[in-house]
Amino acid sequence: MKFLISNDDGVYAPGLLALYQALSAIAEVVVVAPNSEQSGCASALSLSMPLYIHQLDSGFIAVNGSPADCVHLALHELYPDTRFDCVITGINSGANLGQDVLFSGTFGAALTAQLFGIPAIATSLVGGGVKGEKQEQTSHYQMAAAEIVKLLIETPILDACKNLPYHVLNVNI
Repeated sequence: MKFLISNDDGVYAPGLLALYQALSAIAEVVVVAPNSEQSGCASALSLSMPLYIHQLDSGFIAVNGSPADCVHLALHELYPDTRFDCVITGINSGANLGQDVLFSGTFGAALTAQLFGIPAIATSLVGGGVKGEKQEQTSHYQMAAAEIVKLLIETPILDACKNLPYHVLNVNI
């Protein structure tokens, strides 16, 4: 399996790192994420400014744009010949429920993937882990990432997503 992951909390966010670490145990994972926090930008694309990429020592690629820019750039410029099984975004800091998805950059990045027929899952951490000590946050994100991996390997959800093109699964843990 091969996954592309992104988020709206930025390339250094603990949720992104936890998701990368957990998914790397079951698949090949590519990370393309904003170089800074981009919460609330929905599916915005940067049309009038140039986008720049920077590869970090971790191998992650940081982009000076929105989460939707990151997914679009990854699919069409950085990895145009790669067939990703799924684009997974997050783990977002805070819930994406109800009308929140209309504004969420995490959901917007997943929405961008599905526009091109790539199965997409937006993931968020509700409650615990958003505030408090850094170690506490890390453990909450790691727990959420483990649940996402269980969802992928213990249920037929990935096949269901592949059979429902142009849909986004929104997971809040």
